[in-house]
Amino acid sequence: MVKILHLLVAIVLVAYCGRVTSQNIPLLGDLQSILDTKDTANIFITLSDGPEQIFNSILQQTFGSRANQIEALTNDLMEHANRTQQVVINVLNQFMATTGQNLTIKQYWITNQIYVQGANKVLVLLLQTLGAVIGFIREEIYAGFEPMAPKVAEYKEDEYTWGIEKINAPGAWELQETLRTLDPIVIGSIDSGVR
Repeated sequence: MVKILHLLVAIVLVAYCGRVTSQNIPLLGDLQSILDTKDTANIFITLSDGPEQIFNSILQQTFGSRANQIEALTNDLMEHANRTQQVVINVLNQFMATTGQNLTIKQYWITNQIYVQGANKVLVLLLQTLGAVIGFIREEIYAGFEPMAPKVAEYKEDEYTWGIEKINAPGAWELQETLRTLDPIVIGSIDSGVR
């Protein structure tokens, strides 16, 4: 009964939005199988009208300073995201109002994406009806890394460059070994060069 109600809600929402299309928006990764086995998934919606044209436009212009260029880029990207994402935001808001389901929604203006926490299969099917507005929908992915700190015992002075000594890395490694026996400390980084 609940599934039938969700399907009826989706049909009403699609008709309400007036955006029915035959184009099938790709579901990247394991999103389809995740939604087949779980009630909800966290998704990223990537708009087909990406930020590339904004970047190119800013590169073609001349600015009085780097700060002016950054301000113009920021304003243009935010305006572009607000304009192009509005159709999707309207559908998400209408879905929540109709179904009573609360979603966590975050808009990303730099990449022109929308993050939705708690999307169900009906919502994803509804989003697919938006056609060319959306480039693709992907499940949220967590990248995990194993700790890679070298042990102090492994350190041999002649095996490392002068920079290791200069920044006192062996001292940091010793401190790390001491701290490791106390409370665990988790350090995160998005810099791929950290390895």
